[in-house]
Amino acid sequence: MSKFIFQAILAPEEEGGYSVEFPDLPGCFSFGDTFIDAVAMGADAAKTYVASLLGRGDAVPEPQRHHCPSGAEDVMVFFETDPYYVEDEHPSRPADCKFSDETLQAMHDAIQGRNLSGPFGTTEEMLAAILEEETG
Repeated sequence: MSKFIFQAILAPEEEGGYSVEFPDLPGCFSFGDTFIDAVAMGADAAKTYVASLLGRGDAVPEPQRHHCPSGAEDVMVFFETDPYYVEDEHPSRPADCKFSDETLQAMHDAIQGRNLSGPFGTTEEMLAAILEEETG
């Protein structure tokens, strides 16, 4: 997974809550009932936005520091993502796999880092390939 950090601008809304905008990610907006909720919702929106860019092969904008308008607050939002975040199924997921996508991604990375071949039909085959390479 790749790591990203972007500036979020949070503006209080007259009806309550906060709107969230990421100036470097055009069209990436969110909302939260509280400041903390808005930051969390904004982080998920940015994570989804960037994962979508990666999935389409588009460039991710370089983060910049922007002027924060009067009455608004800004925070730097960190997240990790990859194209699989917005896909229904991870491409390396064996049919019987009950692992989370994060665990599966770590296993997939272990396989890729060791030049093992896949895809694997079962979780056992995937784990066996990793263990075989580990033990020689």
